[in-house]
Amino acid sequence: MAWQLQSGYAFRQTGGYLGYTPTSEHNDAVLSAFLNNAIPPHFDEQLGFYCVDHHATAIVIGPRTKDILRQAILETHWPAERDGDMIIVRVPPRETLPLFHISGDYWPSPAEVNWMGQQIVVETGVAPARLEIGRPYVVSSPGVSVSTGNIVRHIGFQPREKTVIDLPANSRTIIRADKVFVPAKEGINTDQRALLLLIGRR
Repeated sequence: MAWQLQSGYAFRQTGGYLGYTPTSEHNDAVLSAFLNNAIPPHFDEQLGFYCVDHHATAIVIGPRTKDILRQAILETHWPAERDGDMIIVRVPPRETLPLFHISGDYWPSPAEVNWMGQQIVVETGVAPARLEIGRPYVVSSPGVSVSTGNIVRHIGFQPREKTVIDLPANSRTIIRADKVFVPAKEGINTDQRALLLLIGRR
């Protein structure tokens, strides 16, 4: 607030929110890391996308920021400066960032692979990416459609089979399948989510 006042409120600053975290936000890998102090793989790419998508130009690290989160932010090697006991990390321009982001029916965690539901959207920045998709159970979907721009591919899976999808730089890819399953209904475990396949970075 002091910085906003000194600047004549020339910039916006996020405020506190005391309500229930919406599912759409709770499933975001970056917010999940902030809330749980658990840093997922490729955090720098996801943080870059989150900042660009939310028009954030800087991240302020305060003296009470958890060490694991402070270290993860500083390991992006973005320009940083110290102001008293605060560290201000500047978000680089979008065109210089190796962004990577998954949205839609997706449940991130610190694990290398995570579950997706019926549809996800994968966005990349200046660097291409590779995504591994696996079908761990017979009840998992036997295939998906992968749409990048005007190019649509259909990929089939055998149970316990994996495949790798190459994603071009600066792209938006939709991965979708019609068949999902609920582990609890299949007697696999007590998970009530509607799941599809396991995905992870390569």
